[in-house]
Amino acid sequence: MGDFNYFNSLAVYACNLGLDRPERQALIKSIEADHTKSKTPPTKGDSWTGDVNSSCQLHDQPEFDKFFKLASVAVDNYMIGLGVNTTMLDTYFTRSWAVRQEGSQAVSLHDHAQSHISICYYPEAHPAHGAFVIAPQELPNEFFPNLFSNEHHKTTGLVDANNPHTQSCYNLKPQDDMLLIFPSKMHHQVRPNADTYPTLARYSVSSDIVCTLKSAHLYEHGLPPLPLWKKLEILNE
Repeated sequence: MGDFNYFNSLAVYACNLGLDRPERQALIKSIEADHTKSKTPPTKGDSWTGDVNSSCQLHDQPEFDKFFKLASVAVDNYMIGLGVNTTMLDTYFTRSWAVRQEGSQAVSLHDHAQSHISICYYPEAHPAHGAFVIAPQELPNEFFPNLFSNEHHKTTGLVDANNPHTQSCYNLKPQDDMLLIFPSKMHHQVRPNADTYPTLARYSVSSDIVCTLKSAHLYEHGLPPLPLWKKLEILNE
């Protein structure tokens, strides 16, 4: 029998950020205060997201200073691990927000197409918290359409549901102080908490990141440095 060879696989970086429990609880308290202040009516299926209900600039809030300093180091390590020379890039937090969910609330399948890198942080986790789900848009080994992505085929015996090659999504269970870093184009979602804990809240902090070249000289790809940008001057009549 032959062997499988694997090429250019998707990588999701995970690490402990390094905040102690009181610091993590302070973040949760801040998120809960924003949630209460926003007075957004609760919904049965959708999680509360701070970017559309409260704030999309947590990186400018003093209580999150240490979080973003530590996250900056982790993002740098992520890029270096991918083989990128980070001394040639400027990297920016562009949007950052909190997510709160409980009961049957979830975060539906999506990507962050407006940015380059995204992060998701869990200050505290509970075994009943819903999983973070990685759902690659393209399944390279799916040799005819929907062979692996349609779950029906796993119930009929056409494909082996336990074979790692047939998986269309992958679950990561939240852990205390866990930071996830991944390409923003990666499709992902969050499952609801276990129904045995209907009032258990789950908190996370997310941020989008954009990278620009320090010098655009001789480079076709990548965004040039911000000082080289020129805003369109359009006069509204």
